[in-house]
Amino acid sequence: MRILFLGLGSIGQRNLSSCLRVEPTAEYFCARHPESRSEVPSSISVFPLDQIHEQPPFDLAWICTPTDQHLNSLKAVAKHVRAVFIEKPIAHTESDLSEIEFIVNESGISFF
Repeated sequence: MRILFLGLGSIGQRNLSSCLRVEPTAEYFCARHPESRSEVPSSISVFPLDQIHEQPPFDLAWICTPTDQHLNSLKAVAKHVRAVFIEKPIAHTESDLSEIEFIVNESGISFF
């Protein structure tokens, strides 16, 4: 199983820790913006978010970025994942929520 994280701040770190306990044999990845300063465990493969199209598909993406970045994070990964989890609150605005719903429905990815 290939699991991708976007956002490894405190919430992302907590979700990563939970995933590692449940699925310790999975391959873990983190796609990040160049200006990101959060620490990434050495066991996690890191690549720039703009290079996601060069990666094999992921089984699951955890979006743990700040709420106002959830929509853009989903747009970046929607064609490269089978399922996505978006940390709450899901959207920053009602229009973002509508667009997230549209992307999930159009792409056919599973949404948690």
